[in-house]
Amino acid sequence: MALSVSAIVFSAWVVRSIGPVLLPEATFSFDCDEKLVALTIDDGPDPSSTFEILEVLEQYEARATFFLIGNRVQANLAVLEDIVGNAHELGNHTFREIPTIDLSPNEQAESISVTHDLLSKHSAIKWLRPGSGWYNSSTLQAMELHGYKIALADIYPLDHAVHSSRFHYAYITWSVRPGSVIILHDGKGRGTRAAESLRKVLPWLQSNGYQILTLTQMADHESCRHRI
Repeated sequence: MALSVSAIVFSAWVVRSIGPVLLPEATFSFDCDEKLVALTIDDGPDPSSTFEILEVLEQYEARATFFLIGNRVQANLAVLEDIVGNAHELGNHTFREIPTIDLSPNEQAESISVTHDLLSKHSAIKWLRPGSGWYNSSTLQAMELHGYKIALADIYPLDHAVHSSRFHYAYITWSVRPGSVIILHDGKGRGTRAAESLRKVLPWLQSNGYQILTLTQMADHESCRHRI
C-alpha cells in the first residue's frame, strides 16, 4: 500500500510539474490559499447516469463543471437543463468523443463551434476541454473565437479505465491539495462509477475542510490568485 501511495502522489506531482510545461495554455490547477477544489465531469449528458451524479452533488451541496459532448446534447436536453437548473456549469468537450488533435483544423473549428452553439443557448460557456486532453495550434485558434480557456486537471484518477471506486477515492484523497481540479467521467456506464466514487470522496473532502466548486467559481475566488 505504501508503494501505491507513493505512485499516486508521484503521478500527481508529474502532472503538476510537467503538464504546464508541455501545455502552457491550459489550466491544470489553481494557486489558492483556502481549501477549494474544482470538480469536473466529462462526457455527458447521459440519461442513465447524469441524474445520479446530480443527486449525489445535491446531497453534499457541491458544484461541478460538466464538460458535455455536443452530439449527446440534443437527445438529452432534459438532462442538460437539470445540470444548469442545479447551479452547475457547462463546458465544451467538442462534438464527438474522439481526440481533438486527430481532426483537421477545419474539423476542429466546426466541432468546437457546433458544440458551443448547442450549449450557449442554456448557459454562458467559458471553458474548453479538448478530446483526450491534447490540443494544438488549430485548437487554440478555434477556441479563441469563443473566448474560451482550456481546462485540464491535476487530479485524474483514471476512472475511464480503472473501475474501482476505492482506487478513485484513494487517488483523490492522497493527492488533492487546495486549488486542485478533479476529473471524473460520465457516459458509457462510467457515470454510475463516478457517482459511487463521489459518495465516498465528497464527504471526505468536506470533513477535511474543502469546498467543492465549479471551475469559474474557483477562478473567480478571491483566495485564488493565479492559475498554475
